[in-house]
Amino acid sequence: MEDELVQVTWEDAGFENSCQLPEDAKKLTPLVRHNVGYLVKKDDHETILAFGIINDNEGGTTYDGLLVIPAKMVLRINKYNKPDYVELTPKI
Repeated sequence: MEDELVQVTWEDAGFENSCQLPEDAKKLTPLVRHNVGYLVKKDDHETILAFGIINDNEGGTTYDGLLVIPAKMVLRINKYNKPDYVELTPKI
């Protein structure tokens, strides 16, 4: 599954910096995030996404923009299938 394009849905810590009454503060919940990227790593400890892949002229790969998500925060990972891609670039 490495380097596949995926969407990771995960729970992140929430933060509220405005004044809150105790009853309102108790209603705060974690944030549910959705991030799309290339799956670099997934194991029992973490999921790592890259927001870009750079290929050099010698066949090497560099990842661009990495996000590390603790495994226990991941709700689900959805794989994007290449046949579902739609060409958005106009033909010249």
